[in-house]
Amino acid sequence: MTMDKSELVQKAKLAEQAERYDDMAAAMKAVTEQGHELSNEERNLLSVAYKNVVGARRSSWRVISSIEQKTERNEKKQQMGKEYREKIEAELQDICNDVLELLDKYLIPNATQPESKVFYLKMKGDYFRYLSEVASGDNKQTTVSNSQQAYQEAFEISKKPSCTDENKPKKKKNPSFLAEQKCAVKYLALENAVVNVERACLYIW
Repeated sequence: MTMDKSELVQKAKLAEQAERYDDMAAAMKAVTEQGHELSNEERNLLSVAYKNVVGARRSSWRVISSIEQKTERNEKKQQMGKEYREKIEAELQDICNDVLELLDKYLIPNATQPESKVFYLKMKGDYFRYLSEVASGDNKQTTVSNSQQAYQEAFEISKKPSCTDENKPKKKKNPSFLAEQKCAVKYLALENAVVNVERACLYIW
């Protein structure tokens, strides 16, 4: 039985209360795929759902990566850690690509208000940044570059007079919004430097 939009939103709210974020994300993905512009409430439900879903994998990835490094002297344990890390990486990449597809196919094209575009472009920058955390080589460079581009687009739109005040007070009411953006920019600059060093080393050798 196909659920209508209001039922899916209600299901997402129930899933949030139960802290079943995978279910919440699935419900909001279905809402998004109906092709209508999301309300502020729906937009926030989608954001919260996926932030928790991807956040759990990012946390798991960091833990397993740390354990993997500590088992360097035990080949069997290290191999087990590597395989588990790669499993988590695949899940994280699938989630991020899912969100990026929703953003490019539905959310950004359907956004009629500048503040909505800023929200979605920042979200796009975030999910490319999450991909860059587990990427390597040219793939890392690509995801870092895509993230920077999305953040820059969001910043340029937010500066325009046509952008309503919804986004600007948001920065005053929520200082962590600005702090989060600054941290993201610093992280991406660091990632860019690492990629360039890796390339230089390959060239030298």
